[in-house]
Amino acid sequence: MFQLQLSNPSRLVVEDALGVGTIVDDDGWVIDDESVWENNRDGKMVFIVTRDHTSEDEVVLSYSIADAGSAVGGSSCDTDGVDYLTPSGLSVTLQPDDKTATISITLCDDDEVEGRETLLVELTGVPGRKLTGVGTIVSDDR
Repeated sequence: MFQLQLSNPSRLVVEDALGVGTIVDDDGWVIDDESVWENNRDGKMVFIVTRDHTSEDEVVLSYSIADAGSAVGGSSCDTDGVDYLTPSGLSVTLQPDDKTATISITLCDDDEVEGRETLLVELTGVPGRKLTGVGTIVSDDR
């Protein structure tokens, strides 16, 4: 993963000067990046984990959620500044014939006018590496 910071724009307005990029290795496992409006229809950000093969055994992947400098996790949407609820039981299981699994994160709506907020879902347990999905929460307050 890498970040790109834009500065000194000429004849344009930059709403979010920080970009996050991920170089995807194509050896069979992927976690999609996700971008959603803060007050989307179901209040969720859903990451899809995909593998290009099945296995003889179930595979359990652990994951963690990291604030990428702007989004803040917490245990209650009633707490000021919390942008998403940090889930418990941070693992996802793929049965032998499954090729996809989902990780769902509940978003907290607020009335603050703010820029885009970013969080990272980091998967471990993938053979030989760690995968990172980038989640972007787009504010719906103006």
